[in-house]
Amino acid sequence: MSQKAGATSKGKSQSREPERTPPPLGPVAVDPKGCVTIAIHAKPGSKQT
Repeated sequence: MSQKAGATSKGKSQSREPERTPPPLGPVAVDPKGCVTIAIHAKPGSKQT
């Protein structure tokens, strides 16, 4: 019986943790709602071409 209890708790610990995406490496990311977000890193007064 202890083996079954261990297997059950092992499954619960995996399902308890939500999937987490790693932090974005670039300016484009996906927020938790599933929307695509773009971070614009521009200095004030930067040239626009």
